[in-house]
Amino acid sequence: MKKVYLLLFVMLFSSCSDSVTETYIDIKTAREAGLFDRGWLPDILPETTTNLTLSNDLDLNCSEGEFYFHPKDTQAFFSKTKRVLGEECISNIKNTTLKNVANCKVLRFAAEGYSWIFYCVKERGYCRYVMMPIYPAK
Repeated sequence: MKKVYLLLFVMLFSSCSDSVTETYIDIKTAREAGLFDRGWLPDILPETTTNLTLSNDLDLNCSEGEFYFHPKDTQAFFSKTKRVLGEECISNIKNTTLKNVANCKVLRFAAEGYSWIFYCVKERGYCRYVMMPIYPAK
């Protein structure tokens, strides 16, 4: 009987989440779709950004995803963020990991009540990210 209750509990709460996955071929397509206007990503990504994939949880107002960009744009992109010092470059988003990847950087950008943490490998021009609301301290 406990298994039945557990199964019902899991089904109930897993069905409550309203998650939407979107894919864009390039930054221009993402911009035209209003991705940056809707606040799912900050409009700081390089113009060479491609293959954007986002999973947005509408109930929790959080997001995760990945994108690529030309490695020559790394410094310009990184300069718009803050380096997270003392953080190991680990990203378990969608069961993938960047642990112990050479030259992986953990970066943060915050604006309008949200924080984005980027896990980037500059030689590949690749970033995974998570976005979450910033809640005021009580």
